[in-house]
Amino acid sequence: MNTLNPELESQVSALASLCCSALNREGRDIVQEAKPLIQALVRGGYARLSDCNLQTRLEARVLDLCQDAAIHRRGELAGITGHMQSELRELTRWETKKPIETEVRGLQTSVLRRLLYLLSLGHGSMKAALGESNGGIPKTK
Repeated sequence: MNTLNPELESQVSALASLCCSALNREGRDIVQEAKPLIQALVRGGYARLSDCNLQTRLEARVLDLCQDAAIHRRGELAGITGHMQSELRELTRWETKKPIETEVRGLQTSVLRRLLYLLSLGHGSMKAALGESNGGIPKTK
C-alpha cells in the first residue's frame, strides 16, 4: 500500500479508530461519526490517489491498532469496513455525477426560458424572433 498524503492518512486513522471502538463495543454511533470522515476522503481524492480500496486499507490498519479484537471478530470487521467502502463508493459516484447533472439542468432551464419567451410573444412575433417566415414548416406546392 502506498503512503497517502497527511490529510487522507489522518482520515483513514480516524476511521480505523472507529472500527476498533465498534469491535470493542464502546457504544459509539460509528455510522454517524464515519460519514464526515468518508466525505473528507472523497473531497481529498482518496479513490484517485490510493492504490487499494478503503476496506483493505482499514482492515490492515485495524489489525495493527487493536489486534486481539480484530482477529477474533474478523467477520464483524469485514462488515464494518465493507459498509465504509460502500459509502465511499456511493459518495464518489455521486460527486462525479453532480457536475454533469448541474450542466444538464442549466441547459434545460435555458431552453425552457427561451420557449416561454417565444410563447409569450404570440404567433407572428414568434416567427420574427425565430427569423422564419413560415414558423419552420416546409412550404407545400
